[in-house]
Amino acid sequence: MENNIEYLPLGDNDNFDWQKRVISDSELKEIINNKQEKSEQIGLNLYYQNSGVGITLLAKNTKELVIGLSINRRTVENSRDSITDVGWYFKHIIQELNKKGCPIDNVKFEEYVD
Repeated sequence: MENNIEYLPLGDNDNFDWQKRVISDSELKEIINNKQEKSEQIGLNLYYQNSGVGITLLAKNTKELVIGLSINRRTVENSRDSITDVGWYFKHIIQELNKKGCPIDNVKFEEYVD
């Protein structure tokens, strides 16, 4: 997988015009800080270790994050119609975010049928 970062750019105004390019950690931090200063929604697509499975992280502030499990969603029976494998996401995503200094106090899980 490439080392591209997928993020919502400064001035996106909730258009969800995702950008995908190689940027440094410091440039990404600068974008995030600028978006926070302007009260813009921060958005990142994060992937688990070159697996193709990922999450969409959206935040308007540091108190509340929305994590979407829609990027090649991992399921219990490995089929699109199966329920989401929540345990896998807790182990591989939520716990890892917590270890990296992003404490998560509360999780609400909702699943919708197409």
